[in-house]
Amino acid sequence: MAGDLLAPSGAIQITVRRRFLLNLGLLALGTGALGRMNPATSDPKGIGELRLHPESFGAVGDGSTDDATALSAAMTAAAAADVPLILSPGKNYRCATGLIAPARLEISGYGATLSTVANISLLTLGTGCVVRGVRFKGPSSTYHADSRGVVFSGAVNGPGVAPAFVSGVQLIDCSWDSFGYLAIQPLYDDGTRVINPTITNCGYGGIITQGSRNFIGEGGYFDTFTGETGTGDLEAMAISWSCADNEIDHARYPPSRNCVWYGGLFKNCPTWAVLDTHGGEDCHFVSPTIVDCRRAIWLTSRAGAGPVRCTATNVTASNNFPEGARNSNGASKRDAAFLISGFDAARLARDCHITGTATRFGSAEDAITRPAATMARTDASCSMDIKLIDPYCVGFAADTEARGHVRATIENPQSSGAGGSITSPAYVAVTATGSDVVDLTLDIEMVRNKPGLNTYVGVRAVVSSGRLPNVRLNFQRLRWDKAIDMTIGTDPGAVMGVYPVR
Repeated sequence: MAGDLLAPSGAIQITVRRRFLLNLGLLALGTGALGRMNPATSDPKGIGELRLHPESFGAVGDGSTDDATALSAAMTAAAAADVPLILSPGKNYRCATGLIAPARLEISGYGATLSTVANISLLTLGTGCVVRGVRFKGPSSTYHADSRGVVFSGAVNGPGVAPAFVSGVQLIDCSWDSFGYLAIQPLYDDGTRVINPTITNCGYGGIITQGSRNFIGEGGYFDTFTGETGTGDLEAMAISWSCADNEIDHARYPPSRNCVWYGGLFKNCPTWAVLDTHGGEDCHFVSPTIVDCRRAIWLTSRAGAGPVRCTATNVTASNNFPEGARNSNGASKRDAAFLISGFDAARLARDCHITGTATRFGSAEDAITRPAATMARTDASCSMDIKLIDPYCVGFAADTEARGHVRATIENPQSSGAGGSITSPAYVAVTATGSDVVDLTLDIEMVRNKPGLNTYVGVRAVVSSGRLPNVRLNFQRLRWDKAIDMTIGTDPGAVMGVYPVR
């Protein structure tokens, strides 16, 4: 007893851990001292940092044996002993049923794989769990609503009552491949950290939060999201800061708040929007690089929530899909790079902003004009500061109830290609019907530096049913090349404002 009282606190903790492991039969005592370690533990530095391995609980790791029971026992023992669980490099631990990790468990698996051939949630984490270096392998990239890599979820309470959040989950240097629904599904979580993930070949998405708060993600590589089958747009996305669908009790089902992702490379999401907010508040994307995705950034609403104070800054996006490229349901692989849109005229997007450069976005297939950037149902605090290079058909378009500020440099709108119907591209287009309000402050530079392209229209305003919409375009600056036809729309009375001399 006296020795324990005089020992450093770390030594006391190690003594307690060793006694617990002795009770489990995982350590053997030699004569009067700690003797040979069982293969279940390791202490490579000789300083009492004990760790457990699943092999001592019967795990094989050959990719064919079902290791779920052994892994569950190993996780329980490691959490109880407060020591890490170490997955062996080169091993593939196959699980026929899902694993549930106790709270505050640490798993390290650099070079190791957790896999399944079943459509299950492979690993469910509790508060304070940390996972490093594990490769998660799913059964298929074909959409299946039950196929998830890692899940962690708080508990929803009664009407009007906030959920109980799961907190402090960390996923570091892990990878996910071939899950039919999601790689990572956080539900009502607080303080999650996801660092340097690799997520590929998922049927619906990479990370879709629901009611998350204070989520931080950084870096990573995201590639190939095939889309949900049986829907018009084959929805798929890499990251979405989201809220529960069709739930208007935002206390019980809060939207995701204070979430941010820094950097990352995002590729091959041809069916929906690679990064979006879907009802988020104070959610952000910072300096992402986006390649070959139908839409790059969509700050949008869901179930009447958001987007509020959401941003995407320093975005670099390019779309190399040719005009006429289509998904399996016939939908175009080309659309707007940048979108901000609220829920309806009464619930507008508020204080949302996008900055960045997009190359070769937009389309005019199926007689539908898809601009390279657009705003709709936005309030006056929303803005874009963007550069659009070689957009198809239309550069920037203002749609229903668009308000705010747009600063844009637009270079060389292209005429529609295969399957298109619009041959006179425009730099700026305005579409409004009935009593719709469009009130934008515009700072536009229109550039034509490629010869041999179709005739340009600088600003096109379209009104429907002979009714003059309440449209106001306030041009702080409008500069254009001499080759651009500055005919203003189909109804000159629909466009008001001051046009500076170029």
